Amino acid sequence: MRVRYLFRALAVALALAVVSCSDGKVKVKGVVTLDGNPVEGAMVTFIPEGGGGRNAFATTHQGGSFRLTTLKPNDGVQPGTYKVTVTYEEPVTTAPAGNMRDAWKAFKTAEKQKKPPAKYVIPAKYSDPNKTVLKQKVPPDGAVKLDLQSK
Repeated sequence: MRVRYLFRALAVALALAVVSCSDGKVKVKGVVTLDGNPVEGAMVTFIPEGGGGRNAFATTHQGGSFRLTTLKPNDGVQPGTYKVTVTYEEPVTTAPAGNMRDAWKAFKTAEKQKKPPAKYVIPAKYSDPNKTVLKQKVPPDGAVKLDLQSK
């Protein structure tokens, strides 16, 4: 009889541990496109509506794919409805440096140089948290597609 209760208690403790570890998050993965073309190197931010909860972030990779992170890499996001922003800034490239002083000097020099046009121009209606028209309810399967239009 005691062994049965011990096993039940152990099963309940294990179930609680699994639930508390997952924290109810949904592992969200998705794709960002602009005018039908994948966007690489953009920052995707999910901002909880109503001010509660935590923001989740991702950087798009090849093919415009991303996986959301709240606290740990790719840990997902709490279910709910979110405002979504997508931003893109052309990366600054510098020559390799031997130490931090050289790296900082190269960065400052690159910053002053005329920048080429950005590879992607994300309209403010997607990139500004106060203007974004993107809203996303986190689906149970975690699959999200963000189709942006430049006009």
